[in-house]
Amino acid sequence: MFHHHIRLAVLIKIASLFACASFISIAKADSFSESEIFSKLKKKLSTVGNIDEQSACYVNQNAEVVGVNINQKRDLASVSKLLTTFFALANWGEQYQFKTTLYIFGNKGYLQGDLDPIFGTRRVYDLISQLNKLGITKLSQLFYDKKVIIKDSIMSPSSATQVYGLDPEELIKSSGKQLMALMNTAKWSESKKSEFQKWSAAYPRISKKINFRLEESNLTSTTSQRAAAQKIKLNYQYKIEIFSESLSEIVKLVNVFSHNPISDLLYYRAQNNSSFKKFYEKYIPGFADTFEFYSGSGLPVYDQKELKAFFRSQENLRSLELTSSDQREGDTLAVDEKRLSDFEDLEFSVAHNELLVESDQQQFENLKKSRKTNRSNCVGVLKILELWSKFSAGERPSEILGFQYPSEIIKGQRAKNWIAVSGREGTIKGRYLDLKNQFLAKTGTLRDTSNLSGSLMTEKGQVHFSIMNHFVAQQEGKVDQSRKIQRSIVDDLFLSFDGAAAFDYRLSRINSEVSWFGTKKVLIETRRKTGPF
Repeated sequence: MFHHHIRLAVLIKIASLFACASFISIAKADSFSESEIFSKLKKKLSTVGNIDEQSACYVNQNAEVVGVNINQKRDLASVSKLLTTFFALANWGEQYQFKTTLYIFGNKGYLQGDLDPIFGTRRVYDLISQLNKLGITKLSQLFYDKKVIIKDSIMSPSSATQVYGLDPEELIKSSGKQLMALMNTAKWSESKKSEFQKWSAAYPRISKKINFRLEESNLTSTTSQRAAAQKIKLNYQYKIEIFSESLSEIVKLVNVFSHNPISDLLYYRAQNNSSFKKFYEKYIPGFADTFEFYSGSGLPVYDQKELKAFFRSQENLRSLELTSSDQREGDTLAVDEKRLSDFEDLEFSVAHNELLVESDQQQFENLKKSRKTNRSNCVGVLKILELWSKFSAGERPSEILGFQYPSEIIKGQRAKNWIAVSGREGTIKGRYLDLKNQFLAKTGTLRDTSNLSGSLMTEKGQVHFSIMNHFVAQQEGKVDQSRKIQRSIVDDLFLSFDGAAAFDYRLSRINSEVSWFGTKKVLIETRRKTGPF
């Protein structure tokens, strides 16, 4: 009997060992080795297009970059925004607010800008409202500097995804006209009046009715009148400061909605106030060789002279069924979304090319040659993601001063305040509803490009990855196919790192309402009381 119990115990132990062995084999079958991941990557990427034009990579547990075609450059598209917004946060600080200041002396004013990327119609409404409260309804002269940028539709939902690269220099030139149109309320159109009524109803600070007059001859750039403008600044009687939302909130909006104009303006400001490429060269040696960077949004840029020459052709405008009424705005060309989208189609469409008259053909070829896009390899993108990770965990470039991080830093996940969260917002909401709060990522799409780059939160830690698909633009369904492949690769990577480790995330208000972007606060300083002008 005793021996029987021994044999039974042995049999139970052996059975349990088999059970464990069976469990282990199942676990192994559910995850992939590095060689298996590589094989799967290559097979999946080849279904999108020529495998030599596809890239995918990730950082393994040995901190090594592994993947397919990891050193070959691809178009970054909107993944570029990760570089633009990281630079802004690292240099200017999360709590930075863009400030536009109006100085008043006598019946003259000086508007000093800060290259605020979201200064537009609504801020001007607020500015006029504050002037009215001070008893000011007109100015005999208003100076403005080249850091005042007004894009009337900068915050409209449609402007976020405009298909052409913004030219800030052209925008600055047209800002004076925008300012004039907004600050002469007597000449407002009915639609402008209606827009103001809706806006003012939501903001008790703004007067329900505003009254202001500014004649065109009284609006002057400070380029030639710097001394007069500085006199107003030094001797002002009133100073009105208009502040933006925090940079942290602006960056979140850019990366969630992939907002193109704001990204381009942030990049323009970066180039004006410090060296964008010099900054990155310090943290990514060989940055200039790894990255080709021309726009903050990742949209293609064109030589402006070639662009104007091409679109000023009346024959070509007629062939595209466009009117010439919006061909010029003063001395600048009003290049709108339809024109550039038509041009993008023209570049790869023989049918449209046949519509070009012979005299336009050379201009068209010159314009094609001037097209430049942001590019990098897979390894470069992962280096940017690593910078984001360190920044999010509280590390910062040593020479950047001016602000401190709060102490509540949790596993480097503060990047969720600035980058889109899977299954919750922006361009990675609908595609990853079942992966809520499991990774952060930025998408990038051009006519021949579909990218996904970000950081997975796994049971084995944070895993940076990048998938860069390229295909022939005319092939229908390639973007959707690329996105399905990207989803499949994300699933494989999660499985390989023992599954997802979801994090807590409270949905940002910008996901439910974009229109709240107006004025964060207004400060008014009065030096001595004056009567109405």
